[in-house]
Amino acid sequence: MSSHPQLSGSSDPTLAAKPRSTWEIVRRVSVYLKPYKWMALATMLCAILSTLCGFVFPSLTRFVIDDVIVAKRTHLMTPVMLAVLGAFLLRDLFNSLRVRVNNVFEQNVIYDMRREVFGRLQRLPVNYFDQRASGDLMTRVIEDVNSVERVLIDGTEQGTVAVLSIFGVLGFLLYQNATLAAVARFGTRSRRTVVTAHNAWPPAP
Repeated sequence: MSSHPQLSGSSDPTLAAKPRSTWEIVRRVSVYLKPYKWMALATMLCAILSTLCGFVFPSLTRFVIDDVIVAKRTHLMTPVMLAVLGAFLLRDLFNSLRVRVNNVFEQNVIYDMRREVFGRLQRLPVNYFDQRASGDLMTRVIEDVNSVERVLIDGTEQGTVAVLSIFGVLGFLLYQNATLAAVARFGTRSRRTVVTAHNAWPPAP
């Protein structure tokens, strides 16, 4: 039996998080991404391409209604439907590639983090483990590493896709009709604004 008193996770100063700036945290964890920078770029590229393919659907839908159905140009229906199907398949293809590359990327980063933490634990003196609960150490090695990985990889990827989607949709709306984009954005109920936006919409040929 060890005579050393055990320290809980809440009272152990070695397990307490030290205050660090955001830049310092990013600089420290980015070291684990450098060996797999091409995987990171491939993941981001697939996510961006998948999102861009999703922007094709509203454009093709408007084209079908205004330029095919209303204009009675039924001979264009087949190529447009093939374009919609192609955009759908490309979106799912890029999304599938993103998932596969991202899974390999995540597992490599997790492996490197846990290997470094385990190597550090192997160099600690025996009395360090006598004074600390094994559950706290296991949480440090398993759960904390997973949390850092989720924020570092999944958070960056999903944040980039979300920002791209927001600005992409906003840019598409402004390009089509700035007045209608303002109505959709600010939700105004002014009849005059809605009528102005309707009149500004270009008539179908």
